[in-house]
Amino acid sequence: MNVMEKLLTVDEVSQLTRLSKATLYAYVCSRKIPFYKLGSRTMFKPEEIEQWISDRSVKTLSVSGD
Repeated sequence: MNVMEKLLTVDEVSQLTRLSKATLYAYVCSRKIPFYKLGSRTMFKPEEIEQWISDRSVKTLSVSGD
């Protein structure tokens, strides 16, 4: 499998994250999400997107009993 087969498109990341393409492009412009530019194409490594999502996990607060 070559490198291009492993990269995700904006459409694929949009489906995966349920973020709009406009939001993803805004994140790319502000460098809030890891990406690669191949000519005019914006591409993403699946493992970096998975890590990016994991890094944004919000931990639950422990609830004390009575």
